[in-house]
Amino acid sequence: MSNDAAEDTTWYDFAVEILKDTDVEVKPVDSSQFPAKAKRPLNSTMSLAKAKATGFVIPTWQDALKEFYKQEVK
Repeated sequence: MSNDAAEDTTWYDFAVEILKDTDVEVKPVDSSQFPAKAKRPLNSTMSLAKAKATGFVIPTWQDALKEFYKQEVK
């Protein structure tokens, strides 16, 4: 775990990682294919700068997912 390792990802990449050991095929789709009343931003990444500045150690999403599996999925 490291603040330098924290990175952005997409919902697609997140789903691929979750389902990588299954026979489920994840297909990428563009959000424009789903009607919505509100316009969606092209990039809605939240900044971690303030959390990092406090010294808070932010794990990579991959490490956080592994830890979740250890604790919640048995």
